[in-house]
Amino acid sequence: TLISVSGDGTSTGGETGGSAVPVSIDNTTVTMTNSAATQGTETTTIDLNALGYPDNATVTTITLGDGTSIVFDKSDGTSSPIFSAATQGVRVYKNNTITINGKKAIAKVVLTCNSYSGTDYVGSQTATVTFSGNNTIYKNVYSDTGKGLQLRVQTITITYAK
Repeated sequence: TLISVSGDGTSTGGETGGSAVPVSIDNTTVTMTNSAATQGTETTTIDLNALGYPDNATVTTITLGDGTSIVFDKSDGTSSPIFSAATQGVRVYKNNTITINGKKAIAKVVLTCNSYSGTDYVGSQTATVTFSGNNTIYKNVYSDTGKGLQLRVQTITITYAK
């Protein structure tokens, strides 16, 4: 039996092998948990309303102070993600993606979202998240025949793996 240990042998989080896992939605909170990673105590939070985007501006890449980047992408949707002053965050439409390129493995991502007139804009129930290495990809997946909803994300909190 051959066993290889990289570094000092302590846990670096791990990955799920790139398979998509469901998201957890509770009121205006969307939580994505990497079951293959051990959650550490290091977190970072970004308030998308505090970035100074003009209303209806297309949002692409945000680089955090720790080197992590968050990429909003149209992907195979019909509309690009935009900043909305009315909802104080970024509107992620049908089939758009949010890719987080972490400075290290990510254990959990929590999105706080907008609520308006009794509707919590937390994305589609069929949205997926994929953890792979230091990257996390959220996709607001839904078909034309399926029930879907915009994701109106206001803050993003990333918890890194140990």
